[in-house]
Amino acid sequence: RNQEMSSIIKRDDSGGDARLFRKRRDEFGGYGHVAQAFNEKGTYHSPWVLEILRQSVPADAYVIDVGCGTGNFTREIQRAGFKNVRGIDPDPRMIEAAREQERGKGLDTIMYGTGYVTDLGKGIFDVITCQWAFDNFCDEPDSVAAIKAALAPHGAFVSLTWPSSRISEERSKTIDPFATSKRSKPSGSPYSWGNRSYAPLLVEYGFKEVVTHTRPVRIPYSLDEARQYMRRSGKLSTVPAKNLAACHAALDELCERLQESDGKIYRDITVILDIARL
Repeated sequence: RNQEMSSIIKRDDSGGDARLFRKRRDEFGGYGHVAQAFNEKGTYHSPWVLEILRQSVPADAYVIDVGCGTGNFTREIQRAGFKNVRGIDPDPRMIEAAREQERGKGLDTIMYGTGYVTDLGKGIFDVITCQWAFDNFCDEPDSVAAIKAALAPHGAFVSLTWPSSRISEERSKTIDPFATSKRSKPSGSPYSWGNRSYAPLLVEYGFKEVVTHTRPVRIPYSLDEARQYMRRSGKLSTVPAKNLAACHAALDELCERLQESDGKIYRDITVILDIARL
């Protein structure tokens, strides 16, 4: 299976579903333009998720992280002890940022490729993960069918999401006056912004066993970390270049206003972990 996994990555790397990526980026913004801002530093905010995965899945499982972005969660999966980890994302700029993050750091055993869920092949993966990505295709039956087809017998689809936080909403309000268009996703689905468990939807799609775990998480940011968080909004794709410096300045001012007495900015989220099996 390692060879099959490698061939998928190589195929994706030569283009993958680039046409679909361009279409979807036009529709709802994309994130590659802010790829570097997604390279998070420090401790992962939800280590309990990785502990549940370790309890549920053997270390030699074949894992692919779909919509991996710059590989933040992909790297955490490997650090948790999983030996066969891959990542794909439809945006080549995200993939390049992921590779750059790992060069020379002993993590280059993770293979990354540009691609979409329809590129995953048949019956290869024991685990398919999506951190804050399933909302981009949860309303596409063909894409979910591709996820199901790519799972090996007894495999698991793992979705990780959380509703918008207060500082996320404040960020959106701050960006809006500088934008020339509104960023909206094509779906009218109640699940399309990742604001709830996908369990009912996954059951509708034919998954037989869905287990949901939720936990409140408080993420502390220094002022510099908060500024970086503000700059990884997909809404910034709607801000023209001439307005970008002023928008960044407004976001920096927002960070200063949100600072608490200890100098930190806190992002409170409720993490929702869905583990679905066929």
